[in-house]
Amino acid sequence: MKLLFLNAQAISTAYQQLVHIVNSYDVDIVCLNETHQEENKKLTFLDWQVFDKPRKGRKGGGVAICINTHKTNFTVTKCTDFEDTNYESVAATIHTDNNIIFNLLVPYIPPEETKQLEELTTKVQKVQQNNKHELIIMGDLNAKSLEWNNDKTNKAGEIIENFLTKTDMLCVNDGQPTRRNTKSVIDLVIITPSTISKVHNCSTLVHENIRSDHICILTELDVCKKEQNNLTKRKVWQINKVDWNKWKEQAEKNMEEMLLNNPSNDNVDEVYQSLKAAIDKTMQEVICQKEMKEKKSTKPPWWNYDVNQAKKNLNYKQRQYRKRNIPQNKEALVTAEEKFENEKEKAMNDWSEHLVDQINTSRNSKEVWTTYKKLTKKKDCNTILPLIDQDDPPAFSNQEKCKILQKTFFEGKHLKTDEFDEEFYKQTQE
Repeated sequence: MKLLFLNAQAISTAYQQLVHIVNSYDVDIVCLNETHQEENKKLTFLDWQVFDKPRKGRKGGGVAICINTHKTNFTVTKCTDFEDTNYESVAATIHTDNNIIFNLLVPYIPPEETKQLEELTTKVQKVQQNNKHELIIMGDLNAKSLEWNNDKTNKAGEIIENFLTKTDMLCVNDGQPTRRNTKSVIDLVIITPSTISKVHNCSTLVHENIRSDHICILTELDVCKKEQNNLTKRKVWQINKVDWNKWKEQAEKNMEEMLLNNPSNDNVDEVYQSLKAAIDKTMQEVICQKEMKEKKSTKPPWWNYDVNQAKKNLNYKQRQYRKRNIPQNKEALVTAEEKFENEKEKAMNDWSEHLVDQINTSRNSKEVWTTYKKLTKKKDCNTILPLIDQDDPPAFSNQEKCKILQKTFFEGKHLKTDEFDEEFYKQTQE
């Protein structure tokens, strides 16, 4: 399932380019902020089902969830549990054909409206206490934090950090800026911990042009039966098999059509989009595509170049020994096995030392906590290697995290005891 989020800054101006992106990526659900729809006018998007909420009393704002009802592998119903008059939000409950149910919440928090953000996070915590469904939040929260790759933390960012700590939810952004010509990561995708294994990819589509200074975020979830076999497949253009004479003829034809449809257009953005559409059309008509199956990496985080080379050498010696079971090949195989084990041990030791250095060089308690969360988060694109066993959850449980934090903040970095304060653990969870 593919979810696309965008702060559109008026759906009327972003509509055409948004439709193009939706079709290009075969998006299932579109989540929107700042639709700028009129208060008494229903928002429409293609022929899809739309749950929307315009801003009341003044212009701007507005949130919406648009659902592709042509898809048969999931159903969507409106969810009002998270709604409140104190902030803008819309929510839906998604049921997939794989018997997975989760809530999708799309809020919008304007800049400096930290009170609205506090009310939103309080409401979500309250609802989730009695809600067994997983939750995905996609919205422009105007929250900056070092944790999701901003260069500073603002008040809204501190609120979200505290919210993530209390709920164990995770921000899965890829760290790319979500506003053009800035370093700001303020459009966030936040999920419950049990959903992390279902997130196939979360990408900021910086290369896609749209008439908004915000950038689309595409999140792919492995939650539907019919799509599980297709999630790891990608298509590549077979450039080496192109008939370039046919390309030239078709390109000229499509360019002529473009000029006829746009005889005197002075808008640079629209001319660019028309030109891009003509080229894309020519590519679809002339160049063949081939499906490629991507290999998921199953290597542990400490796996490095030296280990990889030792493993390749071991594989080669194993093949040689299978072909000719002679003493010389047996001896070479044993040597390769020993070298591989030595390289693995060295890589694991180096990796562990790196993690310890990252924690010990933290300058204050806040930095220790931020670093610690990064180290124990299961996320492929971490800048710091996560403490995770291969294909397993994070190596530390919440109790173990609290134990280390207790000793760090209340007893100093040099541990005096191995006892664990259950009362402290309960307080941190509350």
